[in-house]
Amino acid sequence: MRERLLEPLGLRNTGEAPPTATAPERALGHDPGRAPTWLEPVPARDYSYAVGSGSLESTADDLLAWARAIDSGAVVDLLGQSYPFGWGRREGFGRRRIEQTGMHSGFTSVLAIWPDDDLFIVQLSNVIAGSAWRDLHLGLAAIVFGQDFEWPEREPLVQVERPELERLAGSYHHPNGFDFTIELAPDGPRLGGPEQRPRVLDALGPDRLRYRFEGAELRFAPGPERAASVEWVCGSDRWTCPRLDR
Repeated sequence: MRERLLEPLGLRNTGEAPPTATAPERALGHDPGRAPTWLEPVPARDYSYAVGSGSLESTADDLLAWARAIDSGAVVDLLGQSYPFGWGRREGFGRRRIEQTGMHSGFTSVLAIWPDDDLFIVQLSNVIAGSAWRDLHLGLAAIVFGQDFEWPEREPLVQVERPELERLAGSYHHPNGFDFTIELAPDGPRLGGPEQRPRVLDALGPDRLRYRFEGAELRFAPGPERAASVEWVCGSDRWTCPRLDR
């Protein structure tokens, strides 16, 4: 790969990600957390298992050079393919674009090419926040194209007493095929799953929690003693998740 792609394109800061990382040479990954930083460090890990899907590291400058090479056809005619090697073909603001996104262990990325407008957007973050990952690059494009866009707003948190939160705790099933749990940790509610560590939930009300990791809101349906189900709201998508433990 280095001989055929990286060196010919001048991508000198792109290569295999090391098993350990230290700042400031490399950005360190974070999940959403509690005040005062609102961040939780994600332990460094060996990405060699993710060959072809997250095992490389790069910089914004190198990714911009890569995007320009893709746009020019210097590497492959990606824009002319109906399924361009996993890149997404999209339209927005009456213009076509092609993009690749990623989310991995405390990091998110977006590389978007607007081929008819000579616009390239490289968006890198060492904090996983689903709504920013999905929406930020589109807001940047809207500014460039002179289109209307909405500045993000964060609903203020509220203090919810522990007995109220205990009604929400338990196991639920998501229609997309996975189970998750609402847990009450010493620092407040968290969402966990079979293969993930519990992540922070923010209380918006006695029956509403915000899941910043996914950019989702969880709205709980009341039951006799505990919540009977939860509506998982993510943008325009909504899923009803029934309680598993009774």
